[in-house]
Amino acid sequence: MQEHPVPRQITTFEFKLIGELTIKQFGYLAMGSVLAVIVFFLIPNFMFLNYLGAAIPALIGIGFAFVPINERPMDVWLKNLFKRLVSPTQYYYRKHNQPPKILLGITLPPREVLLEHVKAQQKLNEYLSKKPKGTFKETGEEIEDGMEKKKQKLQSLMESSRMAAPVTPAPSAPPASDAGRPAPDFTPVAGPAPQPANPVKDTDILNLNGAVFTATGVPLKGMLVYVKKDGATIRLFKTNDQGAFQNNLPLPRSDYILEVEDPQKKYQFARMKIEDDKRDLSVFAQ
Repeated sequence: MQEHPVPRQITTFEFKLIGELTIKQFGYLAMGSVLAVIVFFLIPNFMFLNYLGAAIPALIGIGFAFVPINERPMDVWLKNLFKRLVSPTQYYYRKHNQPPKILLGITLPPREVLLEHVKAQQKLNEYLSKKPKGTFKETGEEIEDGMEKKKQKLQSLMESSRMAAPVTPAPSAPPASDAGRPAPDFTPVAGPAPQPANPVKDTDILNLNGAVFTATGVPLKGMLVYVKKDGATIRLFKTNDQGAFQNNLPLPRSDYILEVEDPQKKYQFARMKIEDDKRDLSVFAQ
C-alpha cells in the first residue's frame, strides 16, 4: 500500500494534460518510443533481432508509464530498491558531545594503590574459598541447640534460686491460758497502703482534649495549638487528620490561654481561656 501523509498533500496531484496521460507518463512513452526506433535501425535485420531489440525499450517505457508494483509506480519502486541495496544495514552510534564538567580531570589512582587493591581482593577470595560452608539445615540445628542450652541453664538458675530462698516460719500459737482467762487475739491488722512518691492531685488537669474546625464544621489538619501561661508556651500540639489534639501530661491548676495558628495563614482563630472544668475544647475558625 502506498503511504501518504494525513491530511494528504493534494498539491502533488498530477493532472492529465495530454489526453488521458500525465506529463510523466507521456515522457516515459515518448522516450521508450524514440529508443525503440533508434535500436530498430541500428540492429541489422537478422532473424528479427531488430524487432526484439526495439521491443525492449518500448516495453520499459510502457511499464514506467502504466505498470505499478505494490501500488507504486515502477520508477519509484526501482528507486527504492536501488537505495535499499546500496544503503548500509548496520548503524553505529558515535558520541560527539563533550562529557560533563564533573567528569573532566578525573585521574586513576597510582599503580601501587591499584596493585594493593588487587592483592587484597585475591586474599579475600582465598579466605572465602578455604572457609567451610555449612548448609542452611546445619546452621538451623546449631541455633536450636544453642536455644535449648540457654533454656536449660535458665531453668537450673530458677530452681537454685527457689531452693535458696528463706522460708518464713509461721507465727506460733500463743501459750495456753489459765482457766477462766481468755487468750489474746493475734489477728493481724492491715496497715495503710503504700502511697506513690508523686501523687497526682484531683485538682490537676489530666486529659486536655480538643479539635479544630472551620466555620462550617470541617476538621482542620496540621493546625498548631499553643497552651500558654503568662505569655510563655507550656504545651504545643499539632492536629491530626480529624483535626483533634490531646494532652496526656498533667497540668497544674492555673489560668491558661489556648491559641491556634494556621501555618499556611488561611484561617484565623480567636484566643481562648482554658477553664478548670473544661477539658474538651472545640475551636472554630473565624
